[in-house]
Amino acid sequence: MINTSKSNELPANAGAGTNLDADTLLQASRRIDWRFLMPDPELGQVACLGILPADLLDSLRLFSDSLTVLTPDVALNTLTEQYDIVVVQQLSLDKLHSAAGLIRPGGYLYAENEGMLSPNGPRPPWKHGRLALPTGCIAAVSQAGFVDVQAHWHWPNFASCTRIIPLDDRGAVQYAFVSGGRSIKARLQSVIGRTLLWSGLLERIVPRFSIIARLDDR
Repeated sequence: MINTSKSNELPANAGAGTNLDADTLLQASRRIDWRFLMPDPELGQVACLGILPADLLDSLRLFSDSLTVLTPDVALNTLTEQYDIVVVQQLSLDKLHSAAGLIRPGGYLYAENEGMLSPNGPRPPWKHGRLALPTGCIAAVSQAGFVDVQAHWHWPNFASCTRIIPLDDRGAVQYAFVSGGRSIKARLQSVIGRTLLWSGLLERIVPRFSIIARLDDR
């Protein structure tokens, strides 16, 4: 299933204490449409681990009950509070294990990753290891104690996302390639995309993807 929903209803706490108009709040809410991939889209108590883009921070600040920004100079082993969601960008093993210690049992990890062929620069696997690939991220996150691990392709990018495509659903990925229109360019993209999908090479060229996972509460 391709998630293309855009919320037209703002949470009760949206923009509390700000003077932003409804349209501005709605645009900000679309930056975090990934929250609808969780059983409860209410963000609750959120922590950001490391540096995040300004637009993502602004949206989290507007729509969470509270937002804690944990910069690299914070001694994480001294923190006692646990969070409903921990958000990171460019997942690493260090960030993964730190996040696992900050999330309450049953809480969620959300990570935004640039792929190996990101427009922002290639991420060769010999430099970034298995976390440059969706399957590698899924395996590492699962081994860290998370369940219900999902990888999604954000099209065309995180900031202007119009489609969130589950990478473990071949039908959804194939539909994403055939729904671009009937032009010659769209048809060519469809053929190339389906070839990459069936060859198993797609995950190596996905420019950006997210990981969302629940910390096992058993």
